Amino acid sequence: MVTDPQIKMRIRKVCEHVERQFYSTVKGELKEWLLSRGLSWRKPFLEDAPILVLVLSQTKAPYSSESVWLATGYILLALEELGLGTVTYTPSDAEVVADELNVPNGFSLEAILPIGISADEKPKEPRLELEEVTYMDSWGTQLTR
Repeated sequence: MVTDPQIKMRIRKVCEHVERQFYSTVKGELKEWLLSRGLSWRKPFLEDAPILVLVLSQTKAPYSSESVWLATGYILLALEELGLGTVTYTPSDAEVVADELNVPNGFSLEAILPIGISADEKPKEPRLELEEVTYMDSWGTQLTR
């Protein structure tokens, strides 16, 4: 967990550097998708959030990435219950961020969770109905309730 303003500033600086490079190369549908959601290389939430949780996986552990993302899902649910906001942010080049923070070999930065009270008044994106994302017995067979 990171609360030190100077460290958060360094994280933001290195993240924005790699994101600026990524956004300068992205084209087509992905670029349209990013722009339609107001996403850019700017990451002020990395300094604005009171706490950054850096989620790491131990690369040699079996299913480390899958396990970490499952645990991250539980963290997201718990934060929602507490009325806190976050976003799962994975830098375009997570290794650069890990290097900046002296993360030892054998660990991989999976995500950064900026945690706090959301300043974003934008409503949450609507969730798809269960029937829109679930099939029964085989692909394409509509689930009925």
